[in-house]
Amino acid sequence: MPRGNQGFDERRAAMAEAAGRLLRDEGPGAVTHRRVAIEAGIPVGSANHLYRTRAELYQAAVESAEAERYAAAAELVAGLPERIEELGEVARLLLVAWYSPGHPEELLAMRVEPMLLAAMDPATRDIMHRTKAQLAPLLDEIVVRGGLGGTPIADLVPDLALGAITHAATSGADDVMAEATAALTRILEVLRD
Repeated sequence: MPRGNQGFDERRAAMAEAAGRLLRDEGPGAVTHRRVAIEAGIPVGSANHLYRTRAELYQAAVESAEAERYAAAAELVAGLPERIEELGEVARLLLVAWYSPGHPEELLAMRVEPMLLAAMDPATRDIMHRTKAQLAPLLDEIVVRGGLGGTPIADLVPDLALGAITHAATSGADDVMAEATAALTRILEVLRD
């Protein structure tokens, strides 16, 4: 069926998915009715009918992006070996599972800032907290496979990862992901000992 003939719910879902992709790939500024409608293959004139306000569209974008983030983390964890020997690899996997960057060099601009903004926005805060709760068992599984199963830190990993990313970003590091991985590795070494 051509997109123009889709029902209201299908067009709304297509808009949400497109908004999530734009949010993940280009950041919050890309989530406009016009850009999302074009990305979704929906007539631009229909966009405001499907999502009346930009805030409502942005909320749908965050919901979609977070669902994709969870799916990517679940896929990552499902493919892991039973044992991860190197703590540096555990740290890297924790960061990738939490932020799920398509390309590590895009981590800061494409993941951290939009996630912080969404977590601070009262309209999307609950979505972010729900995703954090969903991701916790996946992060815990990485911790267990890294030999840190007796250390209940999975609930702290997002906060530790954010601290590592923030430190790396503000230190002027050329490779934010590598710097954040090194910092998180040092934290894991302390927890292991």
